[in-house]
Amino acid sequence: MTKDERFSRISDLGCIVCKQFYFVKSPCAVHHLVGLDFRCSGKKASWENTIGLCGRHHQYGTKEHPAIHSHPAEFERRYGTQGYLLKLTNELL
Repeated sequence: MTKDERFSRISDLGCIVCKQFYFVKSPCAVHHLVGLDFRCSGKKASWENTIGLCGRHHQYGTKEHPAIHSHPAEFERRYGTQGYLLKLTNELL
């Protein structure tokens, strides 16, 4: 699968959190996984290490509805690790 194909399929799939935990399809943006497990120091993750997240789960969450960037620890506690969400995404793609 090419980068463009992956991003298109992620977009068609929608937010992995909304799909897996709330059983709805939400428009999403491609999120490059963060952390040294997924990238080199100072660089973002490769296109293979990407998942789809809606605005609420990507950047604009609250403590009650955490986003990966605004409340990462709470996000992981509720929805699992980025590795887990990547595995789910890859299985569905």
